[in-house]
Amino acid sequence: MVASRLVGVCRWLEEELRGMLSPAFGRLPHQPRRLVLTLDGAHVSAIVEDDTRAQPIETLTRDDRVRVEDSAGILRLLPDGLRRLPVVIRALSRDCHCRVVEMPARARKDFAKLLVLDLERSTPLRARAVFHAYEVESPGRSDNLVCVRHHLIKQSRLAPLMDQVMSAGLMPPAVERWNEDATSALPLGFLPAELTAVTPSARRMDAALPLLIVALALAGLVIHWVRHENALGVVSQLAERLEIDAREGRRAVERASTTIAELDRVRGLFEGRVPSVLLLEEVTRLVPDDAWVEELRIEGDIVEIAGLARAAAPLLTVFETSPYFHETQFTAPLRLDSNEDRERFRLRTRLRTVAGTVPGRSGVEP
Repeated sequence: MVASRLVGVCRWLEEELRGMLSPAFGRLPHQPRRLVLTLDGAHVSAIVEDDTRAQPIETLTRDDRVRVEDSAGILRLLPDGLRRLPVVIRALSRDCHCRVVEMPARARKDFAKLLVLDLERSTPLRARAVFHAYEVESPGRSDNLVCVRHHLIKQSRLAPLMDQVMSAGLMPPAVERWNEDATSALPLGFLPAELTAVTPSARRMDAALPLLIVALALAGLVIHWVRHENALGVVSQLAERLEIDAREGRRAVERASTTIAELDRVRGLFEGRVPSVLLLEEVTRLVPDDAWVEELRIEGDIVEIAGLARAAAPLLTVFETSPYFHETQFTAPLRLDSNEDRERFRLRTRLRTVAGTVPGRSGVEP
């Protein structure tokens, strides 16, 4: 797609450059001496014309004129002095078409382009199929308009003679319109872009066009490469930012996973554990009325109880029958406290995991 756009730009630029060059070559340059070939129907006659006189060429015009298809062989026989002269093909006015077009006066510099557009819009002819030129005639219907006379001749009408001239090795011909009534040539050059090569400077400029197009193509490639590199730089920066964001995201996910695991662990510790209120209620229920608790400590699932009782030994069995405790044992020998007349005990028991426990009563009947 980029290549097709570049080709289109180069073609447009070539047409624009040729458009700028054509007016310089369009009018026939003043030559002190030139070879004029007059086309009359299917025949052609030749003269050598300079500023003062026109001299017929007898070699070509011994029968006054020759057929177009025979002219190449005769042109090859011309002396070298004549063969080096600029060649002009003179078309008669009856072979030309003339139309008058009103153009905006402010667009004087663009009359050539506007006439071509109007030609292709209002006639079946195409600009590349004709030689054309124009001359400003008179003001139009208003001050903002001018009348422009547009002269046209089909290239196909002149192509056979042009081919004969070129095959004879002569210079590429220019074209002019001959006004038979005034017996003079209108100073208009019918020069299409394909045959604009009548002066050395024109040939040099025309030869420079391919080089200019190549330079523009290289410049387009360089611009495309620079844009590509810039785009790659932007994409690389975006990729780096996305990679940094991805690493931050992964770390955030890892932190969230760790937090969730910790919460699960804590929830696991508290799920199934009996609330402290229920434990106190259960211990109060299990301890006989003639005993009391002096110390109660809960660490994790370990419950340590110290106190006084008239008979402490049965406490092991009592705590083992509770749905909240198991693995109950004394952590110190029983001692008789003579002051209280009771046995001093210290026991340790472990909490059972009870599923579905909620704050409130244990549901165990006393």
